[in-house]
Amino acid sequence: MDPTVPITTSAQACLVVVPIVLTILAAASVALRVLARHMSNRKLEASDFLIIAALVFAAGFTAVVSAEPFTGAGLHMADVVANYGPAPLVTYLKMTLANQILWALAVCLPKLSVLTLYAKIFTMSIFVNAAKLTGILVILLGLATILSALLQCQPIAFNWDQTIPGGHCGDQVLSFEITGSINVALDIVTLLLPMPYLAKLEMVLYKKLVLIATFSVGFVTCIFSALRIRSLLTMDYSDLTYLAVVPSIYSVLEPNVAIMLACVPLLRPLLGGRYSAKGTYIARDWGTSNASGTNNSAAKMPRRTTRVGFETLDDADILTNDASSQVELRPVGSKFKSQVTTTTVVTHGGHGGDPREGSMNSESADERVGGGIMVRQEWEVKEV
Repeated sequence: MDPTVPITTSAQACLVVVPIVLTILAAASVALRVLARHMSNRKLEASDFLIIAALVFAAGFTAVVSAEPFTGAGLHMADVVANYGPAPLVTYLKMTLANQILWALAVCLPKLSVLTLYAKIFTMSIFVNAAKLTGILVILLGLATILSALLQCQPIAFNWDQTIPGGHCGDQVLSFEITGSINVALDIVTLLLPMPYLAKLEMVLYKKLVLIATFSVGFVTCIFSALRIRSLLTMDYSDLTYLAVVPSIYSVLEPNVAIMLACVPLLRPLLGGRYSAKGTYIARDWGTSNASGTNNSAAKMPRRTTRVGFETLDDADILTNDASSQVELRPVGSKFKSQVTTTTVVTHGGHGGDPREGSMNSESADERVGGGIMVRQEWEVKEV
């Protein structure tokens, strides 16, 4: 059995504690996301399963990084060899190879989760196609990173045993630079995709800013990604175990923070509110109530269509987390027509008259109460 290097420095302790704390926070975020789904009566969707998968690989990545100090990470390579022999370094280099694969999966899956969620909310064909194209690029990045890790050195054992005759490695630093730069670029593209559509929504300015800010929190991930690349490019690889501490911390921060921030837009149900059995947010009715307890919402104006093809949103629609309604942010047009049927029931108060039912156009529908007659309208909306 290879000797275990004891934890004797703050750098080693940092490599153990920070990844574990980040994984706990990421797991808590995913748990809250699942709870929010439950509270809003919604089933888990593709984006949720992708973020759960991301958490699994991020946890695996974290576990490997947290174990690295016991193989010499945080200490100078010369000190590790002098005190514990070369065996811990061999284990460390094997872990480094595994980390590259786990990192690729841990950073790509949150992007795919976000893109899947976007495609569920913004159902315009041009946006969905852009999200699909970005998702394909993310998948290709993940595959390229994994293949680069596996094929960079030939034979693969040359990664940790450079005494093998005929073995050779490519430019690993250049590989880190290319994959890292593409990763940052895709982070930025993923975050910018919905911004033009959010900016065109007609609502109160501060609420629009809150909505945009909610979708923009992922820019924090871009910062950690950029810091990771910079630390990898400026590091002296001749003393890898000692100088790789900071890049390792950034590498752990990136996927775990991405998971946490990807859950933020879906936590709205935790703040309260009522949801139907199908998961649709039930807004409060601000109209008055008559003596029989029936709400009179005649003062509520119908939604109007804007010049950019969106419907205006009621205040109660803002940040309701009805991510799958496919109505709020859908442009009005022939492709997304809905059939609206109104049933009007007229009852003569106090005389037990027979209700009269009929169908009328939604734009001319109105609710009237007066002269002892109460008019109640029941709306049914169907997508066609």
